[in-house]
Amino acid sequence: VNAIIIVDEAYIDFSEEGTLVNEIEANPNLVVLRTFSKAWGLAGIRLGYCVTDSSIIKLLFNVKAPYNVNSLTRFALQKAFENLDLKEKFVNGILKERERLKNQLESLPGVINIFDSDANYLLMKCENPKEVQRKLAEEGVIVRDRSTQPKLEGCLRISIGNEEENDVLWEAIRKIL
Repeated sequence: VNAIIIVDEAYIDFSEEGTLVNEIEANPNLVVLRTFSKAWGLAGIRLGYCVTDSSIIKLLFNVKAPYNVNSLTRFALQKAFENLDLKEKFVNGILKERERLKNQLESLPGVINIFDSDANYLLMKCENPKEVQRKLAEEGVIVRDRSTQPKLEGCLRISIGNEEENDVLWEAIRKIL
């Protein structure tokens, strides 16, 4: 195939599915993208990377800016790497909370579906999503309305927080629905 195939694995740490990195040797046109924004909690440093065949890496080095990662970003990343246990604890907490919250939300009247998720959020299809979002905001809980996007009619995106944050969401949404 005379094309580059790009796979975004931004949420791979929250997925039970395996990475495609191991497929690169057999598929030299494959590029796997990763980020430090999600599982690492480093969205503010705006840093990611790709894993691919050396021939594609050479092409990328021909067009990248020199010194494209600043010293503050490198410092933040180094500190994160020194705390791998913290990252694993964070990911495991999200996975546990995602399952707990999914089970809770599925029990509510007005909830049509909670879609399976391999990310740090849930997609909830419900009756009156705009009203639910508005009422949650009044309770201090912010969720994203995705109901105007194609194939997401009626859907709200709920980011998974820690246990306390999810308890606040649960109490608010239970009262609303």
